Amino acid sequence: MEKHVTVLDITGKDFKQKNIRLKTVRPFVMKEIVLQDEKGMRALSKKHSNRTEITNHLQGVVEELIEIAKSSWLEAQELEEPDEDNEIPLPLIRLRVEYTAPEGGKFELENPQRFSNRFIGRVANQNDVVQFHRKKAATTRESSSKQIIGFRH
Repeated sequence: MEKHVTVLDITGKDFKQKNIRLKTVRPFVMKEIVLQDEKGMRALSKKHSNRTEITNHLQGVVEELIEIAKSSWLEAQELEEPDEDNEIPLPLIRLRVEYTAPEGGKFELENPQRFSNRFIGRVANQNDVVQFHRKKAATTRESSSKQIIGFRH
């Protein structure tokens, strides 16, 4: 995500807006995935012990996000490679994972902090790179015709 500032030029009732991209902002990349929609994950949900394979898949996704952050920062600086004056700041990476398994399956996940600690020294938010959540189950609301009658003593 790129950050911009806006310069607003007002003359009477007319105005012009000019967006200027900020170049010194820490790179930030966020991605949201649904595990059961990822390639090969639906079949993996039927496997008895699948934590290692899921962790490896998610690590690969985070590695891609780190590379995207680096390349977008270099692009903003209009550089091909970082030099001694322009060292790439550690990026902020956030991967939101919805891990609701298909019927009859189960996704075994690693502790989010332990997973995030694999990226110490490579990301700025080393304790919360990944965020796991489930899709909320549809709840049915039953209409009840019970009445509560209060008694006073």
